[in-house]
Amino acid sequence: MRKVYFIVAIISAVVIAAIIYGFSIIGSPFKKAALKNDQTRILNLNSLSWDIENYATENKKLPEKLSDVSFTNSNYLNDPKTKKPYTYVKESDTEYKLCATFELDSSEETQTDTQYYYYTPTEATLAQFKVPTDTYSDPKTHKKSYDCIEYDITNYSSSFNLNYDKISISSPTTNTDFQQGGFNQISWTGDYVSKVDIVLINSNNEKIGYISSPEIATMLDVQDYSYFSWSAATVFVDNTGGTYIPIQPGKYKIQINSTVGKSTATSSEFIVSPQEEYFSLFAPSENYKMKQGSDNYIVWSKKTISQINISLWDSDRKNVIGYISAGSQYTSTDNRTNLIWKADKISATLGGAATVPVSPGKYTLFVLDLTGQGVGSAPFTIVK
Repeated sequence: MRKVYFIVAIISAVVIAAIIYGFSIIGSPFKKAALKNDQTRILNLNSLSWDIENYATENKKLPEKLSDVSFTNSNYLNDPKTKKPYTYVKESDTEYKLCATFELDSSEETQTDTQYYYYTPTEATLAQFKVPTDTYSDPKTHKKSYDCIEYDITNYSSSFNLNYDKISISSPTTNTDFQQGGFNQISWTGDYVSKVDIVLINSNNEKIGYISSPEIATMLDVQDYSYFSWSAATVFVDNTGGTYIPIQPGKYKIQINSTVGKSTATSSEFIVSPQEEYFSLFAPSENYKMKQGSDNYIVWSKKTISQINISLWDSDRKNVIGYISAGSQYTSTDNRTNLIWKADKISATLGGAATVPVSPGKYTLFVLDLTGQGVGSAPFTIVK
């Protein structure tokens, strides 16, 4: 009887040893299940990072949260076991983390599956964007339990580098002469630059206004080159492109800012000069006196007569006081057009009724057509 027990014990020991040996070779069912779950998590994080990178490419910035991203498939948003969503953390402008609860340490998993790696671009993709292949020589690693995988989008390709959209202004250059009322071309290049603000600044780098809103000045998809035609007569008050104000001839610079990302460029100083024999203002002239309540003449000429806005400004031409005429059509005599103004009331808004009283003092005015082309007066005086 003891012999039978002894034989059974030997057989049991052999079976247990075989099972242990088998587990050491192929892994336990529990470990295989854990490995499968972790591999699914890795595939899911790969897919998430792919969509996040696509978002960064299109928007030149990382998403603030995962809900900002349009995912190609919702199946990889949640953990395969707990069904809970993965965690996304934006670390900086170019870095982020994706977090999950892993069942094994990655050192164990790479020993049993040599393909346990995260998304790596092909050598052709790396060569296209001139990214060193040794960037991807090591796989990502993680610890058992909750852990985060770190990503840096500047490592994937240079198109994700938010500093890569460097703008270079090709026009205007030093001593470029932009004539008011003409079609003056502002041109620039910028890799991966889309919409931009175009700003006019003076010689002291003080902002005068916006030449174009980003909805107008968009990058042309032709070798990353774009241009914008500017009359050199007016600028917008803000980058919405709503209200414009006139500018005076003088020396200026142009600043172009990418509205997505951080790229900016400033041109050399250039000249804005009045266009001769296109738009002239004869009255009021310098030191002209207008008497309130009398018929005072504003006289101008323009080769092509169209609707005219006439605005009243302070003597320094920095602040608009109101509007004398808005979008009115005038007829010309001997290429001259005039408006009789009693110098007593103006409109507070463009196109409004003349209800705001004008006090005696020193002023200037601007006569502009609806394209923003026109001319400003010298300082004149309104007297009682």
